[in-house]
Amino acid sequence: MSDNQDTFLRQVEEEYRRDRVAKFFDKYGVALGAGIVALLAALGGYFYYQSYQNDLSERAGRQLTVAQRLLQSDKEGDRKKGLADLRKLAEDAPGPYAVLVNMRLGGELEADGETADAIAAYKKVVDSPDAEQRFKSLATLRIVSLEATPENWTETKNRITPIAADGSPWKYSAREQLALAAIAADQKDEARTVLLQLIGDRNTPAPLKQRSENLLSLITVAAGPPAEAQKTEAGNKEGAAQPGEDTKKSDTAESGETGSEGAKAPSDTN
Repeated sequence: MSDNQDTFLRQVEEEYRRDRVAKFFDKYGVALGAGIVALLAALGGYFYYQSYQNDLSERAGRQLTVAQRLLQSDKEGDRKKGLADLRKLAEDAPGPYAVLVNMRLGGELEADGETADAIAAYKKVVDSPDAEQRFKSLATLRIVSLEATPENWTETKNRITPIAADGSPWKYSAREQLALAAIAADQKDEARTVLLQLIGDRNTPAPLKQRSENLLSLITVAAGPPAEAQKTEAGNKEGAAQPGEDTKKSDTAESGETGSEGAKAPSDTN
């Protein structure tokens, strides 16, 4: 009797559950189905977008490789075509690739003397939300270096100094550019301070340290000998002139004495 009762209760419970499920789907079935469809569509769109971006990145990578080969070619016209391909790729490449392409494009244009276009390419890197801070700092350094003039020395110094600080990945290049800008602006003391800092840093790359030593020698020669050395040299010149003056005075005195003796001679004869 107890078993039959338990079985009956289970059947009633199952019927109740089925009834509740049926009522739930009757009430929310359409909305639930639409939600599932939307979720599947969103997942499908996400995976499609990822696949599309990967395809774009792979294609941009291949195009960048081809453009770099053309730029390095010695054949006539290859460099021109490579530069044109690089310009087009800078417009079409997806986020991170666009950053790399614009950095390369800026360097090539800078080498060709197309300063305005080079600055425009670097500014795209600075303004890109996909660019890492290290690339933005490098692009900023190139922009400041290209825009530097003796008249805007203070602005140039203020913009380069943060990039030249310890901890910056471009500190050595930034310090060299700061020294060059200081020399151009006739700020010899500023230039000497930065160059000595580069020369004294054991981690400064060897080629850069050599260039710093050469620049320091140039501005030292251009500045002339120290003030003390100039005073000593002037004193030596004055000292060298004194023996001649004494000789001249001596000759004059001797001539006077001879003249006096000659004037007395007639008197003795008389």
